[in-house]
Amino acid sequence: MDPVDKGRVLTEETVAIQPILFITTPGADPSQELRDFAAQEVGLDNYHQIAMGQGQGEVAVEVLRECASSGGWLCLQNVHLVIGWLPTLEKELATTKLHENFRLWMTSEPHSKFPANLLQNCLKITVEAPPGLKKNLQRTYEGWSPNFISSGPVHRAQALFALAWFHAVVQERRTYIPQGWTKFYDFSAADLRSSADLVATMCASAKAPQWEVLHGLLENAIYGGRIDDDTDALKLRTYLLSFFNDDVLTFGGKAPTRKLAKGINLPTLAEHSGFMKIINELPETDNVSMFGLPANIDRTLQIDGTQAVITQLRILRQVDTQGQRFDKDRWSKELMPFLQLWKKLNTGNDLLQRKIAQSTDKEPVTTFLTLELVNALELMRRIHSELSTISKVIRGTTLVTNEIVKVAAKLMRGETPDSWLALWEGPEEPQTFLRACVTKGLAVDALKEKASRGVIFDGPIQLANLFNPVTFLNALRQQTSRKVRQPMDTLKLVSTWSASELSSAAVKIAAEGLFVQGCNFDGSRLSETGPDDPVSGTVPICHLAWMPTTFTLTNRITLPLYQTPTREKMVASLMVPCQDDGSTWVLAGASFFLSP
Repeated sequence: MDPVDKGRVLTEETVAIQPILFITTPGADPSQELRDFAAQEVGLDNYHQIAMGQGQGEVAVEVLRECASSGGWLCLQNVHLVIGWLPTLEKELATTKLHENFRLWMTSEPHSKFPANLLQNCLKITVEAPPGLKKNLQRTYEGWSPNFISSGPVHRAQALFALAWFHAVVQERRTYIPQGWTKFYDFSAADLRSSADLVATMCASAKAPQWEVLHGLLENAIYGGRIDDDTDALKLRTYLLSFFNDDVLTFGGKAPTRKLAKGINLPTLAEHSGFMKIINELPETDNVSMFGLPANIDRTLQIDGTQAVITQLRILRQVDTQGQRFDKDRWSKELMPFLQLWKKLNTGNDLLQRKIAQSTDKEPVTTFLTLELVNALELMRRIHSELSTISKVIRGTTLVTNEIVKVAAKLMRGETPDSWLALWEGPEEPQTFLRACVTKGLAVDALKEKASRGVIFDGPIQLANLFNPVTFLNALRQQTSRKVRQPMDTLKLVSTWSASELSSAAVKIAAEGLFVQGCNFDGSRLSETGPDDPVSGTVPICHLAWMPTTFTLTNRITLPLYQTPTREKMVASLMVPCQDDGSTWVLAGASFFLSP
C-alpha cells in the first residue's frame, strides 16, 4: 500500500466502528508514515500511539476511551504481542460510544490465535517490506518532499541520498541471512526518520559535518542499537565509513573523489527530481555487488531456500502429540529406519560398552577429552536406551510410556528428541544427529588415546569432530598458561597458515578440514569468488596457539570461525593475511566454518 494512501482509506473506506488493521511482514512498519499522515489530517494533539506489550492493556483502554469521546485517533502497535488481551479490546469497542471522527489503527504480524470476530470486523491492509533497492529508495523519496531536499546546500541533499541508500542497503541485505546479516534486524522507517533529521541538521551549513559524530549516533544509538552480533556491528560500521565521508560528497565546489556506489553519480544540484532520476534508472533486480556480497551468494540463497522448503514439508507432517496413542503399524513403518541406522552406526565399535577410568592426568587438554568422552557415552547410552525401548514396544515385549511416546513422536516428525538435545545441542534432523553423535564419539575416543600417549599435538586435528570445540580451545589456553607460567588473561589466540610463524609457541595445534564462505583462500591471500564457484571452499591447515598479547603478525585481518554455515555458534576469530583494511571481506560476509 502507498504510504500516503491512508487518506483515501480514511475518507472512503472506514467508519468509527471499524478498526483498521495493518498486517505487517518483518521489517515493514507503517507506524511512522501513519504518524506523519495523522499530523496532517488531525494534528498530533489528536493522535496517540501505544507500543503494546506486557502491562500496556490498562493504558490502552484508558486512551481508547478518551479518543472515542473526543474523536481522536489511536494506533496500537504490535498487537500480536498481546493476543490474550484482544478480547478485552473487542468488548471495549462494543460497549463504548464512539465519536464519528474516532479511528482505531492497529499493526500486527500474522498470528494464528488472533480473535476471529475482531479480525472479521477490521479493515485489513497488508503492508510488505519494499523488495529491492530501487523500490526501497522510491518509497523513501515519495515520503521526502522537494522542499525538504532543496532546503540547504547541495552536500546536504547528497548526504540525504547517501542515507536513503544506506537505509535501503541495510534493509535489503536481510534477504541474504545469515551471510548478509547473521539474523533479521528490524531496521524501520522510524530509524530513517530519526537519521534524516540528524543528517539534515548536521549538513545545513557550508562546512563539512563531523562525520565521527554521525557515525557514532547511527552506529550506537539508531541502527546499531538493534544489532547484538559483533560481526554484524562491524558490517554496519563499514557501510557508515564508506557512505558518509568527504570523498563522496561535494564541498565548496570540490567534486567527489569517490562514488557512493558503482555507477552512481550524485547530482550537483539540491533538487528532488535529480535524485529521483537516479533512482528510476536503477535496475529492477538488485546486483549483489551493490551490497558488497560475493558473486556466488545466490547459490547460497538457493540452498537455504531448499532447506526452508524441506522444513515446511516436515512441518506439514507434524502430528498432535498430546493424547497420541501407540500405533504398532505406524511406529514400525516410520521408526524402523532410525533403529536400523543406529544399529549400523554402532557395528564394529565398542563405545556403548566402554568404561572410562578416572583420569589421573593433570593436563587440561587430556582432562577435557576425558570429560568429553564421558558426556559422549552418556548421550549415546541415552539414545540407545530410548531406541531399544521403542524396539521393544513395537515387538510387544514392554509397555509404552509417555516419555517414549514423546521421543517417538519427535522422530516421526523428523525432529531430534528433546531428551537428546538436552545432552548436546546438535543437529535438529535426527538422522544427522545420530551420525554426528557416533562420528564425534569415535573421534574423541581416538584423541583421548593420543593425549594419554602424549602425541595429541603431533598431527592435525579436526575441530569439527569435537562436541565442544570452544571448550577445547579454552583447555588449550589453560595448558599453555601453565607451561609458560603466565596468567590466562595475558594470552590471545593466534592463527596462521604457516607453522614457522608460531615457532616460539609453547603449545600449538594444526586444525584441518576448515571451510570458507564469502571468498576464496589459498593460505596466503584472499580472493573474490565467481558466480559459478561452490558455496563453500576448502582451506589449508590452520595453525593455532595461545600467545602473549604482545605477539603480533603484520598485515592481518580477523574473520569469524563458526561451527556451521548457519553462523549460530561462533568458535573463534582467525587471523588472515590481507594487504588492505579488509572492508571488502567484511561486507562479503567472509567466514570460516568447521563443517560445510
